[in-house]
Amino acid sequence: MFLLLHGIAWGQDSTKTFYITPELPTPGTTITVHYNPAGTPLEGKDGVTGRLYLFHDFQWEGNDLTLRKNGREWTSSYTVPADGALTVCVFQADTVVDYGGKTTYAYMITDPKGGQMPSAFIGWAFLRNPTGGSFGLPGYDNPEAAIADEVALYWIRQELMHHPTSRRRVFYPAMVLLAKVEGDAKKPRIQQEVDYILSQPDVTEQEMIQVAKVYQQQLQDQVHADSVRKAVVAKFPKGNQAKLQIYKQIEQERDVAKKCAMCHTFLRDYPETQADRAFDYENMVNYSRIYAPIFGVELPKKNYAALIPLVPNASYDMLVLMYYKAIQIGHNTGFMTDEQLLPYAIQIIQRMEVLQTERPASHRHLAPSEWLADTRRSYIGYVVTYVDILKKTGNNAEALRYANVAQEALHYKHAELNGAHAFLLDNAGQTEKRDRVMLASVHENQSTPWILDKLREGYVKQHGNDGGFDAYIQSLKNATEVQAEHDRIGKTMINRKMTDFKLVDAKGKPVTLASLKGKIVILDFWATWCTPCKASFPGMKLAVEKYKNDPDVVFYFVDTQERNAGYKENVMSYITKNNYPFNILFDVKGSGKYNDAVFTKICEDFTISGIPQKLIIDANGNLRFITVGYMGSPTELADEIATMVELTRKAI
Repeated sequence: MFLLLHGIAWGQDSTKTFYITPELPTPGTTITVHYNPAGTPLEGKDGVTGRLYLFHDFQWEGNDLTLRKNGREWTSSYTVPADGALTVCVFQADTVVDYGGKTTYAYMITDPKGGQMPSAFIGWAFLRNPTGGSFGLPGYDNPEAAIADEVALYWIRQELMHHPTSRRRVFYPAMVLLAKVEGDAKKPRIQQEVDYILSQPDVTEQEMIQVAKVYQQQLQDQVHADSVRKAVVAKFPKGNQAKLQIYKQIEQERDVAKKCAMCHTFLRDYPETQADRAFDYENMVNYSRIYAPIFGVELPKKNYAALIPLVPNASYDMLVLMYYKAIQIGHNTGFMTDEQLLPYAIQIIQRMEVLQTERPASHRHLAPSEWLADTRRSYIGYVVTYVDILKKTGNNAEALRYANVAQEALHYKHAELNGAHAFLLDNAGQTEKRDRVMLASVHENQSTPWILDKLREGYVKQHGNDGGFDAYIQSLKNATEVQAEHDRIGKTMINRKMTDFKLVDAKGKPVTLASLKGKIVILDFWATWCTPCKASFPGMKLAVEKYKNDPDVVFYFVDTQERNAGYKENVMSYITKNNYPFNILFDVKGSGKYNDAVFTKICEDFTISGIPQKLIIDANGNLRFITVGYMGSPTELADEIATMVELTRKAI
């Protein structure tokens, strides 16, 4: 009765939802998985994909199934390895996933004698019960199949009855369930198992740590728990328990330089790629808190060379953090030149690419496609920055190669990439591809000023002037999305009396709310240290130019919250250098040390915070729109501002 876990009859029948052939799979057998989505969440969907998770040697391993449509069924073959114990399948189409509901799509593998393989009952129990810890399948979201602790304990007993040699492997979850299900009456039995584990001549560190947890949690014996942990450190001086002690010492260290040195030593002694993720998670050992002090000390000194020895043993997640801290911030803020950043960016990006194809042991439970999808999400975002660094350092051919890779994933929905991609194609003489990128970017409203200038150039060449250019660009946009965005913005309109203010221009001349009566006013609060503020300026320049001949609309860019002396000169220099046709105003100093009095009052009055912050005020001095942040598209931002201006105009 244990051979077939999914609740269907044996025999080949294409009307079944799920079955495997041969009916009694054994290790080494090539099986065929059959899936008919009729009556499931995937009914009627195309492009069904599948994953097979194998439980063997008490751990999960993910595999991708290559499904083929055969009539009503999707089928795929898979060869069961020699120690395969249990398989469970999951099917997906787009974002819809079919786990099989209460009965699941699971099969036990038959051993050569007709019984079940070692660990099969454990996989079946903890696939559906969370007590098993590392025996559970992370990400298996199938609450319909959940079983009670009593049932999970039953399957543990089946495992021990059929495979007594599993006793040590299932010790900890068995003790947890025994205590939960049968209570204090089982304490003598739990103590017996504890004594058995500790009596083994080859007892492992993991087993001793589990014994300490059982003493502390199930037997409520803190003295023995502490004693065992002390013995663990003595027996395994370079093990997990010793690592935990050092980690806690690092956490308590307050001397920055000393802490940085301790973190370097920790990473040499306990490389992240060799870490026991389950132990670290349970004991809150967070490697990002080891890398952070190193970043905090080395990066401000521009000692990027100190990061290079960390790259080979960093996890993928830490490489992402390293790229963000060192490369992304360095590039966006100009703290390092692109020429300085490039060699470090190359090493991190190339290591990320290697790890995308080398699933680490800590993530073997993921199918290769899942691991690749997880890693590519963050990788693609940083590739956009990498493209810009390559482009600005003259590595155009390599930049174009990476731009092509990123575009395959982002599908013209990233303005910065679109601009760089079009420029690089233009530089390479690939004008047809360039034009496709430019037109697609306009359709998605993810364009840059360079793209618009290039399209305008072509339009004038064809028509002799740019008289109908704006209408032409509007016709290229996704009309449905344009209307949806218009409706979304309309729903955010408010009508509240604007805070009275007094700001000053570069010459100290005051500008007040009263002096602007009769005009639609756009106030853009920003600061020279604010990267997204400055990133939004190309889009704001488009908006300013759209209304440059409209006497009823005026833009002011209000510098606020500056931290350095001489900020006014820095502001005007930045605006002039970048050729921004902006009216600059300065916030005034308040009770603190920054020039933030007006912005602080506005934030208090309207319960807002953060910059860039844009306020649209109508001709009667009423606040109509508030918009914070920058989403990354110059044309989308310009259209957003224009929509707010026109809705404000109509509302007066």
